[in-house]
Amino acid sequence: MKIKNVMLTVLAVFIILPAMSQLRAPFRSESAGVRYVQLPYSEKQYRNLTVQTTQKATLGENVARTTERASGALSRIGVDVEDETGTLTDKSAPERTYQLIPDIFPAEGGDLFLEVLFYDEDRIVAGDIPNRFYDGAEYEVKVSYNLYEMPERNLIESGGPFWVAGKGSSSAGPLQTREQKYNDRLRIAQGWATQKIRNKYSLKYGYLPVNVYTIRGLSGDAGDLQNEAQEKFIPLANRFRTRHNEDSYKAEVEECIKIWENLLQKYVPGGGRRDADINDNNVFTLYYNLALANYLIGNKAEAEKYAKKGMAATRIEWQEITNRNDEVIGRSRSGVVHATEDIFHNLKESMDAYYAGIDFHNPVFVDMLIHADNMMLVSNAARHTAVNMYLSQTLGIDFPIDIVTSDFNENPKHISGSISKNGSVIANYEIKKNFLSFINTKYNVTVTNNDNSVIAKQQLYETMLPNTNYDFVLLTGRNSFIGLPDRIMPGKLKTKPNRSKMMPIYIMYDYDANVYFTKNKIQDRWWYLRNFSLFGVVACERDALRTYRNFSKANLDNYETISTIESEITNIERDRDRGFMAYINAIFDKDGIYGTMKYTLISSETRDKRVDIQNKRAVKSSDSNGNWTKLRMGDIELERTITY
Repeated sequence: MKIKNVMLTVLAVFIILPAMSQLRAPFRSESAGVRYVQLPYSEKQYRNLTVQTTQKATLGENVARTTERASGALSRIGVDVEDETGTLTDKSAPERTYQLIPDIFPAEGGDLFLEVLFYDEDRIVAGDIPNRFYDGAEYEVKVSYNLYEMPERNLIESGGPFWVAGKGSSSAGPLQTREQKYNDRLRIAQGWATQKIRNKYSLKYGYLPVNVYTIRGLSGDAGDLQNEAQEKFIPLANRFRTRHNEDSYKAEVEECIKIWENLLQKYVPGGGRRDADINDNNVFTLYYNLALANYLIGNKAEAEKYAKKGMAATRIEWQEITNRNDEVIGRSRSGVVHATEDIFHNLKESMDAYYAGIDFHNPVFVDMLIHADNMMLVSNAARHTAVNMYLSQTLGIDFPIDIVTSDFNENPKHISGSISKNGSVIANYEIKKNFLSFINTKYNVTVTNNDNSVIAKQQLYETMLPNTNYDFVLLTGRNSFIGLPDRIMPGKLKTKPNRSKMMPIYIMYDYDANVYFTKNKIQDRWWYLRNFSLFGVVACERDALRTYRNFSKANLDNYETISTIESEITNIERDRDRGFMAYINAIFDKDGIYGTMKYTLISSETRDKRVDIQNKRAVKSSDSNGNWTKLRMGDIELERTITY
């Protein structure tokens, strides 16, 4: 009995070991992630994308139309026809909406509507319909799509049908239910089409998961070198967005490329594991590493060459499935597949979209977004310009003077200064840390008249940056980084008349790296709104409502210095009706510009103004740290004392 058991064990070992060796992957892989800026490369930019995904009726378009008419007729007599399987009628999933362009950038094209259609069909044999790839290659869905410009619903792009290969769920297989098939097909069709459109029309911060491979069985110097290349390359891939513009980054990636190219020379085509260490079963690992590395340093031609070789090396072999009558009823993979060509298609599609966006736009705008240092410079310039614009206009100065600056190499403790016009002091200002500065390095800036009465106050953060609301569209999850401000909230305003409401200063950016500021102010001096009483109607006197709007475009030099500002300034003054109803309406609409009441236009003035800031700006003296202590800007002169 014991001898029999030993013999069975030996037999099992001889059977299992070869099978295990077939299943064992001929490579090892480590994960990395490439973070990058995806820029739109369409002629028009669009704000939002709505996606509707529909499974077409199994029995065809004619049956679907007939069923729809029949359902409408039956519903009028109280009979509902349900078709949860999508056999008789089209079956649509709930719509999804995505933001394509963040609100801080212009989008003149409006919105897009994507119609994704997929079909209740199984692929039997390979035909003329081309393949596309999503996130795997074991499950295929027949997909087509139409992209419309809204609200006119103009067709601007269409594609398909394609067979889209993706990753099936755990239920995938011959025993999968119709509902499970529908869910798998829906996920792949919707995901692939949405990703394709967003790659072209989105301004986003993308993340591409990648692998860095080594080959099993390499020993000696070759094994050590491939391990060294993998260990060196993973952090380089992870830091692509922040380091890709450095010469040292390119040099380090090229060292890895050289190692992999030398290993590729050992490849023996047509051979297996027993013929060569690098063979048909594992050569794709070198193709993938080389394609990825060349993409990351901008060698697009080399990257595409290796990506195409990798697609050929990992192409799936399919075997037809026939019934008793030798009729083809399906197909299945032949052999064990450790990696499939989708990894190369997805890498190429993402990198092609990345470089298409880079090539489409003004290089100045591209460098602003893809280089973190430039992003910080623009962010600082936008913040302190907006605050200076607010503080300057409270003094009646129609261009931003440098009260707040962000050019300090260290945080100052205290700044005191004066502002003169044509030789006469018109205001004083002070910037100092508040009592909680040991926690958040926060500053307060106060502007006063000559009699020390407060004109305006503004709270600032470290490195002299103002209190800002960020554009959180660009700051979510793993995509977080220093973003661009979309508005500045003005601080405490001490001006007369009391009914003066200062709106936020809104900030936008165009595709030439210019910065736009929009500032509105409402001034409503209705006496009874300040002195409400039960018999307030007796105070219902006619008064004016004034509005002020300043729309300014700032041109930047080297992303950090405002060179010129072009402004369109509008002042409007109106009268409102008197009477009890006007009084009642004003209570419920006291902050509206137009409101629901009748008004009489007294005056409306719009003027354009261009200020060359750089030509106006002249440093007269500086301290030992290189920071100015006396600065002239046109007929305005600023003096300050800085304590470090």
